Amino acid sequence: MNSTLNKILGTGTLTFIGYHAKNLLFKWFVLSLTGILFGACINPISGYSQQFEVDGQIYVFKSYGNSSITYFNAIVKDQNWYIKLTQDTKNVYDYQEISYDGKYCYDLSNMKWIIEERQKNGKAVGNNVATGWIVRDTFFRSVFAHEAGPIWLAYGSKYFFKNLTNNIIEPIIAYNSEPIVSATTKLTKQKIDLNLCQDFPGLPTKIIFHDMGIELTEPITKRDPPYDKGFTNVVFDVLATTNYSGMILPTDVKVDVFCPSETGLNLTYSYRISKVNIKLPPTDFSFKPTIPGLTHITDGRFAAEAGLISFNVKSNWPSETEVHSLPQFAHGKSVESLIERNAPIQVSNGKIRTVRALFILACLSSIVMLWYFTAKSKQTSN
Repeated sequence: MNSTLNKILGTGTLTFIGYHAKNLLFKWFVLSLTGILFGACINPISGYSQQFEVDGQIYVFKSYGNSSITYFNAIVKDQNWYIKLTQDTKNVYDYQEISYDGKYCYDLSNMKWIIEERQKNGKAVGNNVATGWIVRDTFFRSVFAHEAGPIWLAYGSKYFFKNLTNNIIEPIIAYNSEPIVSATTKLTKQKIDLNLCQDFPGLPTKIIFHDMGIELTEPITKRDPPYDKGFTNVVFDVLATTNYSGMILPTDVKVDVFCPSETGLNLTYSYRISKVNIKLPPTDFSFKPTIPGLTHITDGRFAAEAGLISFNVKSNWPSETEVHSLPQFAHGKSVESLIERNAPIQVSNGKIRTVRALFILACLSSIVMLWYFTAKSKQTSN
């Protein structure tokens, strides 16, 4: 074979090709090895399967009331995520933070500005400058920070959907078919149609939330016809994306919320994420919001055994051990035991009846009967 090529190309030509082929192969090997080693040092997602920071705005259209623009900052590292919301007009809070550190979900509302304004006007205010929540969940629902729902779906929901075993989940959007959906609201789950991006990191590109004809919040009742058959409640749609360091991330997102009414299915809320800027996140970042001063915390981590526990903190979020040592925890456990918080719930025609309620009714009936027979016996004796 070589002799034939020598005759056709000449010995010098073949030697030249062979030399450079070896040289090119060597260069390819060196460059590949260098790329792997060097890339591991400069790759923005090194050490994480996903890592990015997003600044942008979310426009909220409301079919009633004033529409608004909220500015957001979102930081994502693997399953951990953080969202900060601010507005030009400070009606209630300076800013709100919602985050998940891989174990708990946090919510913090800084109200220092409104407190100072009330103090200037001589109005009574509390000592705290902020309020907060901590719960065992992967997402926190609040009508005061309802913009966080679409933002979380767009950027922070990868691991939630990755670990999903079926397409039945709790509603994410706080302003849904009911006026208020919060951290403590017991929710009826919805069916979803889910499309995930095939490119890394695999964030959702479209989600349709189907109401299954049942009220989202307790008591569990069927909706009035024709909505008892179900309807399309929320449509999440990614309209544009960008490639940032090998990650396909949304830059334009629309979320429409439909609610039933006597006149039909109405578009009540529409969210639009835009003006997005993506960058590397801070290397050292805590996914617990910083306590800005005296903060009133509501702890829902032990709701099943002690109810909601409230207390004030000055600097740090409390550990489970610290909460267990609080008198509120012991009192909550004793109260929960007394009223049998977990008594079975029975549902009939939209009316909730508990075993506790039936017991109380039986006691009242016994008292009435006792009074009746006592009065009757007195009349007989007279």
